[in-house]
Amino acid sequence: MLVYQNDEKFDTLNPNLLIKQYIKTFKVSDDEILDAIEYHTNKSKNIRLVYGLSKYLLEKNKSNLQALINKFSTEAELKIIKYNTKELDASFSTNSKSAQLAGYLANQIIAENVNATNFLKVFPLDEAEQILLKHHNSETISNFKFYIQLASIFLKNSQPDKSLEYCLQAEDDFEKASRN
Repeated sequence: MLVYQNDEKFDTLNPNLLIKQYIKTFKVSDDEILDAIEYHTNKSKNIRLVYGLSKYLLEKNKSNLQALINKFSTEAELKIIKYNTKELDASFSTNSKSAQLAGYLANQIIAENVNATNFLKVFPLDEAEQILLKHHNSETISNFKFYIQLASIFLKNSQPDKSLEYCLQAEDDFEKASRN
């Protein structure tokens, strides 16, 4: 049980991971991360971790060819990319009042970042959160559901404080609705 709780192959987001302790003590090179990517691609088949490590490396160096190849192949395998993100972003820029385009873009950002979050980095959802909040219809019943969905998304992304914030908001809206 101890190995299961503290091994990144089983739970990449656990705060007590042995690999996190190792990384705090020893600097890990990009080549070592690429070796980990190769291992998880070929041996453990932890494709989500491969995606996250690749995205992490690309944040450090956008021209890392091996990380690019791994990111694109895992996006396809995880079925993360539903839309052409660049085209969707451009379309939303010119039609920023469209709730439908806003939803597509926010969901794309959420899919990419939640799947990439790993023990090295929690990829932020701030942009998607702002898009969703700006385009949300504020009816009491839909607010409750909306806030619960946001709480769930932030919890999946290893952001429990943000998740709790939306749970409390949902609770507040529920109490207001039950008084009426």
